[in-house]
Amino acid sequence: MMPLINAGYRINQIASCIKPCNVLFDVGCDHGKLGIHCIQLKLTKKVIFTDISKLNLKKAQDNFKRLKVSSSLVDFVCEDGLPDLVQNIECTVAICGLGAETIKNIISKNKSVNATFVLQPATNEEKLRKYLIENNYMVLCERIIKQSNKFYSIIVAKLNIDKVMYEEKNIYIGFVKQDEKDSVYYNYLKNKLMIAERILAKNMNNMLQCNIKYDIYARLKYMADELKGE
Repeated sequence: MMPLINAGYRINQIASCIKPCNVLFDVGCDHGKLGIHCIQLKLTKKVIFTDISKLNLKKAQDNFKRLKVSSSLVDFVCEDGLPDLVQNIECTVAICGLGAETIKNIISKNKSVNATFVLQPATNEEKLRKYLIENNYMVLCERIIKQSNKFYSIIVAKLNIDKVMYEEKNIYIGFVKQDEKDSVYYNYLKNKLMIAERILAKNMNNMLQCNIKYDIYARLKYMADELKGE
């Protein structure tokens, strides 16, 4: 029997957002734990691990060998982003643990209607939500989790041919479904609200750029409104 990888809470949560698929791209795979975990859970028939770093790919290959995963189930590609193959096949693309700007750049170069994207930005999830809204991605679901005193957003999205309409508030409060709004989600909003209030208090006598000021006031308004329903 294949030994199970010690995936950890965050990777377990990401995997729970991945529906069974034929091909999974684990982009910026690092140690490859997500892709290997998905194979072990039988969520995918094949994983293509990609990373810009040969050293990171070797970590994934070492884990793959140690856990005795069949070589027919995996490929390793040293590449910045996604191979062109993603344009032609129905697949799931997981891009997790990278900054929102990096994730945006990867997606923008590979606008495939065949791919379902599972995204977990390490930073600036609002920027990623804004990009998805402005570029016709249908957000299928979002989940907020917490690990080691840090909040993470997991977003599942798919490119839509037709224009997708969203409210501006979704940039700030996310796309968590009403029946999935739990204490972690509300604590995430409270934390974001506290940060915004600190920025305002610190810069009360300074002239903030208009776009920054608007962003902070919008964040305060939408998050305060959302927290009323807690």
